[in-house]
Amino acid sequence: DYEKAFNDELTAYRGEEDIPVLPSVARILRERAWNRLVNSSIVEKRLEDASIPISDEEVVYAIRSNPPEFLRANEAFLTNGRFDYQKYRQAIDDPSVDWRWLESYVRSELPISHLKQRVAVAARVTEGELRELYVQSTETVDFSFVAFLPGDFEDVPTPVSPAEMQAYYDQHLEEFRVPERASLDFVAMPIAPSEEDRGYLRSRMQEIIQRLAEGTPFEDLARYHSEGPTAAQGGDIGTFRRGDLTPELEDVAFSLQPGQVSGVIETEDAFQLVQAVEKSGSGAGESVRLRQIFMKIESGGETVEKVRLAADALRQSAESAGLRQAASQAGVAVRSTGLFEEGSFVPGIGDFRGANLFAFTSPVGSVSDPIFNNDVYFVLSVASRDSSRVEAFEEATTRLREMTAREKRIRLAEQEANRLRGDAAGATLDALAKRAGREVRRADLVTRVGSVPTVGRDTKLILAAFSAPAGRLHGPIHTDFGSYYIRQEKVTPIDEQRYMNEKAYLIRSLLT
Repeated sequence: DYEKAFNDELTAYRGEEDIPVLPSVARILRERAWNRLVNSSIVEKRLEDASIPISDEEVVYAIRSNPPEFLRANEAFLTNGRFDYQKYRQAIDDPSVDWRWLESYVRSELPISHLKQRVAVAARVTEGELRELYVQSTETVDFSFVAFLPGDFEDVPTPVSPAEMQAYYDQHLEEFRVPERASLDFVAMPIAPSEEDRGYLRSRMQEIIQRLAEGTPFEDLARYHSEGPTAAQGGDIGTFRRGDLTPELEDVAFSLQPGQVSGVIETEDAFQLVQAVEKSGSGAGESVRLRQIFMKIESGGETVEKVRLAADALRQSAESAGLRQAASQAGVAVRSTGLFEEGSFVPGIGDFRGANLFAFTSPVGSVSDPIFNNDVYFVLSVASRDSSRVEAFEEATTRLREMTAREKRIRLAEQEANRLRGDAAGATLDALAKRAGREVRRADLVTRVGSVPTVGRDTKLILAAFSAPAGRLHGPIHTDFGSYYIRQEKVTPIDEQRYMNEKAYLIRSLLT
């Protein structure tokens, strides 16, 4: 293996010419060959240890949606120098071509791709950090508590003076910080299947009908061609009574005799053929068992490319004329997002990181390249951006009055809890609650990142519950939500075996 790897390096170095190889160069090539061989062995060992499962569905999806680079460059699949998805799809859907070699190749490459992802995450996340993340979200505490909350003092007059409001404002300036915001103008150019795409699917359906006429069993064709969820079962979608099916399918299905196949049933987003397997009953009690060959109408490469080129032409025009004028000339609508914060949902576009990133990293007036998301090409322009700032006192008076009043009620709750401090020594939680005229509440299976029933996500209270002595009264605990006396009932640590089983999933989740 080593000599073969070295000879491969020699061949790559020499190219077409039989040039001499200096000893110093040969040493470098031998070292490179050795490293390549070692790395390959390490990858193979990692793959063996990782035991990464690859489903048939994942292989099919990868073949159909993400062809290898060497196929993308194959002249058979190019149109005007560009990869043509329609040509590629026609080829892989051709039952006369044996694509098992491609399936084997993709099945062997997918684990390597997954392993690279795992290694990339592992390089950023240590074992300790991974375990801590799991503990935070999985270890739980059960505890009982008596709460003294600001809402308990709503009926107590809490007048707020301008001086108190000013003092609160001065001490909590960051609470009044308005984050940086931006707005985008955008043109959305959705990709919808063209009539040519529908025509291509019709021709595929006609080919299937021809195969049926030649005697190929319906279920065999369903296994190979159908994109429905029961393709592996020969397209058997079950037994239906009248009223169970969509109107466009019901009349056709119940008109068929056992073994008979429908014509092509076209809907807005799919084509299908159905075969009646068996029928029983009559009238309202009639039922039919069906097989189905289902194909979703998808936009072909040419359709996608047309939309991309149109989006790029708009972008080029917008760079000189501005997006609004360019869109007007092109006869397409411009919409505005309004102001939104960094990292938040983009109004009119959605939870789209690409749009968010462009809005907060590009100068006002700049125009984006076409950005693809959810079958839509977007051309964006930064309309405005407001810098982060602290809201002026005068702007915040209404909120300030409410926040200052709440702060005073929190202090009232704290004072009442503190008055019971002397009674807490040696007492039980139930006795303390009775003396305070309050109920004992219960919170079970609370994680460190969870919330407490009737209170909310009071992290300080939760952490105190984890650290409190089991079975004993503990408190008072003062937080930004209120004050509490607690009794820890039980801490349930993580299941070590479950952690080991779920570690790989946890790593994968960090990729998203």
